Amino acid sequence: MKAGRLIFLSLAVFSLIFSPASAVTKSIAVTSMTLITALPSDISPTGMQVRGSVIYLYGGRTGNSNLDGFVRAIDSNGTILWSQILDSGGDEIITAATVDTAGHIWLVGTASPAEATISTQISTAAGVLNPDSVVLDPTSPIRKDLTTLILWEVDPTGNIVSTKSVNLNRSFIARSLVVAATGTSIVGAIATTSGSAGFFISADTNGIFGKLSIVGKSETELNSITKLGDNYLLAGSSAEKILGKPLIGKRDGILLSSSASGKIFSVVRSANGKSARSWKSATPSFLVGGDAVTEGVSEAVVTKFSAKLLPAWTSRFPAIGPALAIDTPILRYAVFGSNSAIAGIKSWKPSKPATIALGLDAKGIPQTAFSAKPIALPLALGYSSQLGLVLLGQTEQNTVSLFHTLTR
Repeated sequence: MKAGRLIFLSLAVFSLIFSPASAVTKSIAVTSMTLITALPSDISPTGMQVRGSVIYLYGGRTGNSNLDGFVRAIDSNGTILWSQILDSGGDEIITAATVDTAGHIWLVGTASPAEATISTQISTAAGVLNPDSVVLDPTSPIRKDLTTLILWEVDPTGNIVSTKSVNLNRSFIARSLVVAATGTSIVGAIATTSGSAGFFISADTNGIFGKLSIVGKSETELNSITKLGDNYLLAGSSAEKILGKPLIGKRDGILLSSSASGKIFSVVRSANGKSARSWKSATPSFLVGGDAVTEGVSEAVVTKFSAKLLPAWTSRFPAIGPALAIDTPILRYAVFGSNSAIAGIKSWKPSKPATIALGLDAKGIPQTAFSAKPIALPLALGYSSQLGLVLLGQTEQNTVSLFHTLTR
């Protein structure tokens, strides 16, 4: 697939200027996670959602002549319950998803324009909410660019309920979405003439897309969106001035408060001048996960913020990539790739990159540890009381597998 001129700074990292969580006070044994299934090579999963005892995988697969999007439901034994192809007529891949309270799966992806098969609806008020005066790519993209944003709604049995789309006329990647009573909101990264910016766009319940909101000019990305009452919390990273607030470190992690229309009214930046930082995930409880590189040292970082976006604690661990963070009823988890010893984790020093999941208490101190050693790179996390913590990850051989462990 062609990515256009979009720069995906997926290894950028984040740092804060307060003391890390207290050192581990006990030696914790690592318990192996249970393999659910190794996924077939004909699909390329980019993420998953978990609801009850069902896991929903999504991503891309090779069709007869194009790359098609897909969503597939499997059970705890890896048995396929149903599988649905999401084909707009051109190339497409699904990059983010969520499940609403009714159990419907909402999936967003990028596709090549296919005028005969894609029904595009754009608000008559549509435009660009552009506080940083971004110059976007020209509106005459190369024909094969994946420039159309498509939003699918699929019911719990695999039937497509609705398809909504809008051509953004430039390369982009959708990273996260939320569904509310008023519609669906999406964030990600989008190409500009000088690099990439963060973007925010919403569609109402009738499938009408509103204004495209742009954050940054050339060195910014948005990775996560979380609903907070009537507003949203956006998380990402930036190496440029955002709404008048200048760069502090080599690259700063950013937390943004946004209205439902995409208007940004609050920006919090990291403040370590020696670090490159990024937030990759955030939860409604203000638990955020990401990574930091400081003077050549890479760490997975998890921080708990207050509702006023003030840090309560942070935990850092030697890692080879960012921490993905997730809440569970008792603990919150930091999951990341590791190839070195971790203080307080008994007998953990893998000879090659392996994924570890650390269960953290209310102060960010590890209380339990699980591993999926065949997984070098965690791709997505999920949790349910029936399945426990669920991990989708990639091996060094570029195969993809699912693991889980009951954490109760």
